[in-house]
Amino acid sequence: MDADAPIVHIVKSPEEKPKSFFEIAIKKVLLHEGGFADDHIDNGEVTNRGISLRWLRSAGIDIDNDGDVDYEDVKNLTLQQAKKLYYDKWWKPQKYEKLDDVELATKMFDMSINMGTKQAIKIVQTALNEVHLREVVKVDGVFGLRTVMMLNKVSDGPNLPVLMGLIRRGQADFYKRLIKRNPALKKFANGWAVRAAS
Repeated sequence: MDADAPIVHIVKSPEEKPKSFFEIAIKKVLLHEGGFADDHIDNGEVTNRGISLRWLRSAGIDIDNDGDVDYEDVKNLTLQQAKKLYYDKWWKPQKYEKLDDVELATKMFDMSINMGTKQAIKIVQTALNEVHLREVVKVDGVFGLRTVMMLNKVSDGPNLPVLMGLIRRGQADFYKRLIKRNPALKKFANGWAVRAAS
């Protein structure tokens, strides 16, 4: 077997697809997000497995059920709790399993966690229009029926690698703009470059 050959994941039934696609995608997200971090430059404050204290507070999620959302909630966040939050709050609302290609679903999911769902979808929509050399979807940050349909059309043809390359470029450009606006974020540049290229 060719070592460079892509791994093909076979989904046996439509009911299995949401969880099987998610299980593939969450591995990449957790790899990118890492473990516990307390970085004053990170706007999310203290984070664990990519889940920030700021986000937990905004969502009103008390992990340890002690009546407040604080440092301890983030510090003690388990892998299973993190996976459940990612599934319930990021994956499930967008239903990324509507996409036929697991690599594309994973990329969109990973980007949405890192930069926000609307921004991630805008980057993908822009790339989709670039593949077609015209506007085939509105760049509105909404993962609607037309966007899904056009993404699946591309993923079933020879232009999927082109689309993925354009998405990666759009993601990298987004990070460059962030760093230009706030040079203190330069410390994240290498990690963001790896994330964009994956």
